[in-house]
Amino acid sequence: MLLGGPEEDARNRRLAEATGACYPGTFPLDGFVGVMDRCDVVVSAVTMAMHLAIGLGKRLVLLNNIFNPAEFELYGRGEILAPEKACTCYFAPRCRESEPCLPTLRPETVRAAVLRQAAAR
Repeated sequence: MLLGGPEEDARNRRLAEATGACYPGTFPLDGFVGVMDRCDVVVSAVTMAMHLAIGLGKRLVLLNNIFNPAEFELYGRGEILAPEKACTCYFAPRCRESEPCLPTLRPETVRAAVLRQAAAR
């Protein structure tokens, strides 16, 4: 299931159409938290969803490219994935590289992490 706010709505609609993934649309914050609470495993970048997943005690696959992974505490309920190519843009609003790092984080790597976290529930 795809979740996100108004800024992700168009992208999530495209992804749902292309993949067949469930996308229930956007929700006010309390509704978003309620839907997220029904999830077994959450995949998130370093966003509000990450904080909510940790607070809800959810299994988490955290996609991280610019932060020091030692700064995160997942309380034994998740794992941190990073792209194969190191990020050199850090906190820039847009990637400055001709080949960005995030595409080197392979879907099969994320899928394997999700399956590990689901099995650990």
